[in-house]
Amino acid sequence: MENIELNNTPTSGRYNSFFDELIGVEGKLSTDTKDKGNYYKGRFYGSIYGISARSFFDDFIKVYGAYITGNKKEALRLAREFYHKRFYNPLYDNISDISLAYKIFDTGVNTGIRFAVKVLQRRLIRLGGNLDYDGSFGAITLHYVNEFSTKKFLTTKTYSEESDLYNAYILDLKKAYESFITYPMHGKGWIRRILNVFN
Repeated sequence: MENIELNNTPTSGRYNSFFDELIGVEGKLSTDTKDKGNYYKGRFYGSIYGISARSFFDDFIKVYGAYITGNKKEALRLAREFYHKRFYNPLYDNISDISLAYKIFDTGVNTGIRFAVKVLQRRLIRLGGNLDYDGSFGAITLHYVNEFSTKKFLTTKTYSEESDLYNAYILDLKKAYESFITYPMHGKGWIRRILNVFN
């Protein structure tokens, strides 16, 4: 396994610009009663800045409390700290393709870090990378990401003007999402999200 200790201080590298992009996608307060993530122990709470009551109740309460009392600046600060602590790997700062770095981070938020990294690792292995398929983004995965980001290998449909590895990752994510049982309900939103290129 590729171990990496996460830095919990969101002050350097690309994180702040990534967070600003992410919040534009996640939105603010969600009161969708059909979303299971908005419930905790059978009670409806909602979600705030994409932080669900079900998965991260303590963090949700902190951010939600600041938001509903009118201290939206504090709520945003807490959300920024939350996403950095929970989802940001400092090695993303060293990925040569910044759009790919953002897409890995954003996919980790949307579907889980292990899923986001395993889809990427599966592609890297298919390209000849000698790495573990473990969902952990460490130095070895970073090495192959940067190596293959410079190579041309796609002959199929591409989704942007980014690197071939970026486009292959988008293609692989799309296929993976289409296999989810909840795809008919949420698929359009997921696809729209993965096709959005980091600005």
